[in-house]
Amino acid sequence: MNFPATDIGAVLPEIIVAVYACVILLIEPFLPKGRREIPAYFGLAALGLAFYATVQLMGADLPVLNGMFVLDPFGSFFKLLFYVAAAMTILLSVGYLKREGIELGEYYAFVLFAVCGMMILVSASDLITVFLGLELMAIPFYILAGFKRFEAKSLEASAKYFILGSFSSAILLFGISLL
Repeated sequence: MNFPATDIGAVLPEIIVAVYACVILLIEPFLPKGRREIPAYFGLAALGLAFYATVQLMGADLPVLNGMFVLDPFGSFFKLLFYVAAAMTILLSVGYLKREGIELGEYYAFVLFAVCGMMILVSASDLITVFLGLELMAIPFYILAGFKRFEAKSLEASAKYFILGSFSSAILLFGISLL
């Protein structure tokens, strides 16, 4: 299956965020103990590049990827909003993670994966793409809810959130199948 270059260009911000999240997961094990904030800088760079790409695509209003994805000003506005919120989250998390002793690069990758899911969600034009974006957003949040692995409350919150999300996803899929 091949897609035109315009389709690849239209989903470039999502590709940038997903690739940077994967790069963070790959480089994190090789970082020295004293330089655990480097993944945060990679995350901010990804958000900056995606912000620039989204601004370049701001005026477009067209369906891409065989109509599964819509590039419109509404989606672009919310993508820009997600970038700003994620950048603020990353900046505020650096000190918190250091203070709590849970400086892991996976945190920033999960934030980027959740942002990628949100980006797909606002640009989706069919129910399967909505479900895909929703799950790509929710699964990193399940993990982030239990990120403090050594605390029982964190693990309990993550497990409860996962069970609630699983049931709601099942009901959503059932509703989609009825439509």
